[in-house]
Amino acid sequence: MIEILQWSTLTVCGLVAVARVPSAVRGRNRTLFYIFALMTLAILLSIQAPYIAIDQALGGVNVANLLLRFVIFAAIFFVGIRVTRGFGPTMPTGC
Repeated sequence: MIEILQWSTLTVCGLVAVARVPSAVRGRNRTLFYIFALMTLAILLSIQAPYIAIDQALGGVNVANLLLRFVIFAAIFFVGIRVTRGFGPTMPTGC
């Protein structure tokens, strides 16, 4: 049951990332594309079978775990950028 949830979450997040590509190419909301692309990679690395395959390709010394952590940190960084822009300075009206 948990594998169905993992793979379906990966599929949905991947589809959303692919849907954001045209906007990112035009330069609009690139951070959203980065967030979804990084989260897709993080979800992929959190599933056991792809994790083992990627780890073996990287030498089999648990480098995939380090990669997963960096990907999660990068995704949180881009979420922080997005939130900061949301609370950015606004121009007062009527002054």
